[in-house]
Amino acid sequence: MSTQLVAGDTGTILKVVCKDESGEVLPGLASATVKLKYRIGASELQTRTMQVADAQAGRVEYQFQTDELVAGQFKGEVEVTDAANKVLTNLNPIVLSIRKRV
Repeated sequence: MSTQLVAGDTGTILKVVCKDESGEVLPGLASATVKLKYRIGASELQTRTMQVADAQAGRVEYQFQTDELVAGQFKGEVEVTDAANKVLTNLNPIVLSIRKRV
């Protein structure tokens, strides 16, 4: 995934569909804990809780807060912990370009 965001925006929502390696929506997402783990450039690792927007469709999302989006390359992953404490992490990192404001 590669896209461009704007530093300082607080209306930006990262939306992800959680599927297994065969392309099926992850079961039990309604009772799972979903975390977004990311770095921007060489910054410290950030961990945020994502909201399950639609468990049946596998859709989770995170709305960035004030000062979270700074200019640089965003590299992150989504970590799902199910009710049995089994952890699944996406195989390919999420890569986003965050540009400075004009």
